[in-house]
Amino acid sequence: MELKHLRYFLTVAAERSISRASLQLNVSQPSVSRVIHELEDEISIPLFYRTSSGMTLTSSGEKFFMYANRVLSIMNEAKFEICKIERSNSIINVGFCSSIYIFEIIEKLKYVGYNVKNLRFFEFNSMKQIAAVKDKLLDLAIIRYADDFSFPDLECLPFFNNEIFAVVPASHRLSGKKSIYLRELKDEKFVVLKRDVHENMNKLLCDACAVSGFSPDITFCANGFMSALATIATGVCVGLLPRNIANAAIPGYVYLPINGGNYCVESACVYRRNEKNASVIELAEKIKLCYSNEICKQCEG
Repeated sequence: MELKHLRYFLTVAAERSISRASLQLNVSQPSVSRVIHELEDEISIPLFYRTSSGMTLTSSGEKFFMYANRVLSIMNEAKFEICKIERSNSIINVGFCSSIYIFEIIEKLKYVGYNVKNLRFFEFNSMKQIAAVKDKLLDLAIIRYADDFSFPDLECLPFFNNEIFAVVPASHRLSGKKSIYLRELKDEKFVVLKRDVHENMNKLLCDACAVSGFSPDITFCANGFMSALATIATGVCVGLLPRNIANAAIPGYVYLPINGGNYCVESACVYRRNEKNASVIELAEKIKLCYSNEICKQCEG
């Protein structure tokens, strides 16, 4: 006797019809009839009265129905509990870009009750993360520049727009202002990021300055966000950077909101298109849900 026999038996008993049961089970009527006969032959007791009006349970069939229902209920409960344990024990390898942003994501996940203890984090730039997801070294990547994403074998789930600020040295003439217009920086020297990794960030800088009527005087090229901030802190240049890459309380530089423009870079979760681990997709959707009320909020006009 197999679980299939019990499942078919319970369906026929509920539908009181071989034909209706076959529709529910999505199998042929002869298949259903054969399974019921196999079951009755094995226990050597008729379970149904077969009449012109349909199938009704015999007294023995009614007792068997109770036990069959109990067995399937126990098996379903066992399956659910085992799957729940497996999900709770599943380690998910997550990539992220260098920033304090990941700590905000972790706190938001905790707030909605997500089990963050099963997450393991690895710090890479966006392109290295994407390569690691493709090679199955990472399960999920949290990247910047999702608006320029073009990898057909990967899913990209945008979840937040990071506002871009002007960043100036703490000793700068504009550091005490609440906000500035970008044109106020036209005579400044600018730091940019490594071009082969942060091309979109540099393009945003050049486009924003062009809209403000000038070309930026680019004199420094940093290999990452933290090195760009460190260079700005020395007092030799300014930059345009997302605020969440470092704690605003760190001395040496000041973030200033930019008037008259909506400058943002989009963050997204990236995972394999045919991902079979439902926990990975669940995590991506959970992160998006955490930011669902904030998407584009900072960039709305």
